[in-house]
Amino acid sequence: MQKRREPPRSIFKLVGPGLVTGAADDDPCAIGTYAKAGAALGFSALWLAPATLPMMATVIYLSAKIGLVSGIGLAGVLRARYP
Repeated sequence: MQKRREPPRSIFKLVGPGLVTGAADDDPCAIGTYAKAGAALGFSALWLAPATLPMMATVIYLSAKIGLVSGIGLAGVLRARYP
């Protein structure tokens, strides 16, 4: 008996709202700050990237899941829960 294989999901379905949420935070002011910090610090702060990536990904994932389940954004859930 063969197992039935599901069709492969597209990469966009896998990353979903987390990618959009992460990209939405990069406004021109933030890009300027990133460039200035990079020019001042060089590679000395690069160790922070792998250390904070799991934490940032978790927050974005949980925020997206709250939005999908509740039908409103994170701010709306907080406003409803803590008026």
